[in-house]
Amino acid sequence: MADAPARARARRTDQPPATAPAAWALEPQLLRTFLAVAASGSITRAAAALHRTQPAVTASVRRLEEGFGEPLFTRSSRGVAPTLLGERLLPHAEALQRVMDGVHQLMGEVRALEGARLRVAASTTIALYWLPPLLARFCAAHPTTGLVVHTRNSRDAVRELRGGEVDLALVEAPAAAWAGLPPGLVAATPVHDDSLVLVVGPDHPLARRAAVAATDLAGLPFVGREAGSGTRDVIEEALRAAGVTLEVRHELGEPEAIKLAVRSGLGVTILSSVAVRAEVERGELAAVPIDHPGFARRFTLLHPPEGLASHAAWAFRTLATAAVTPRRQAPPTPGRRAAR
Repeated sequence: MADAPARARARRTDQPPATAPAAWALEPQLLRTFLAVAASGSITRAAAALHRTQPAVTASVRRLEEGFGEPLFTRSSRGVAPTLLGERLLPHAEALQRVMDGVHQLMGEVRALEGARLRVAASTTIALYWLPPLLARFCAAHPTTGLVVHTRNSRDAVRELRGGEVDLALVEAPAAAWAGLPPGLVAATPVHDDSLVLVVGPDHPLARRAAVAATDLAGLPFVGREAGSGTRDVIEEALRAAGVTLEVRHELGEPEAIKLAVRSGLGVTILSSVAVRAEVERGELAAVPIDHPGFARRFTLLHPPEGLASHAAWAFRTLATAAVTPRRQAPPTPGRRAAR
């Protein structure tokens, strides 16, 4: 059995070094009290700001000073002022307070997700053909958060985001479409590389071409989207660059209606490769690549930057960027199915 001196030595060995700071010296409430006293220069005013009694504030300051082993304030008839140590502690306490405020804000946002609704405006092509799998993944990860999706053309989606009617916008238009949005409040993140393809009936003379030039589109009867759609904007911009004028015979507001019109022989169209994949697989339509860089585009998510985005909005952005799909070099044709 160990003798008394040995037991005493063991006890001393188990104790932390005298220089080790007490764990309670870093308690958020103590640092919050320190900041309030430093900011107000008065125990009385700090107590009022914190809704605490003066003795409680004084006790917190003394407890913090005990942790450091030195005074943090000098006291006088005019109030209190930080000592040199207090001045050194001040920026660290402020930084920790910002961290704690961020933690509390995030906690509140996560709790608020229950029953919350995330509003998304998506251009027609994105809403119909690209967005549904992403929505399924988001709902599986956040089952208590409701989703409201507005299907709009790209210009209207940007307008709704600017007006605060939605939290996020998914667009396929060129960057000029959202150039007027305030850069400090809205960020643009690419989420999918897409290509526009010439869509014709399976018996059309161009159906079996490996690719067509932009000049091959001149004079073709065209069935297209309305002015203001992202697809229409990209097509017109690319053809202008190639010196080609589009001969629009029919304007239809929905890609499904446009595809039916092409199948019925009313003309040709240009659509996203994702919009015609199923029909190409079934041999109902042919998708022919257009040999011009202007027909490659990106789907873009417009969202608040990280510091301003809600937890739900940032969670959606995280899923959307994880689903980024590289642009295909050549879309499938009736004789060449999509790679799986």
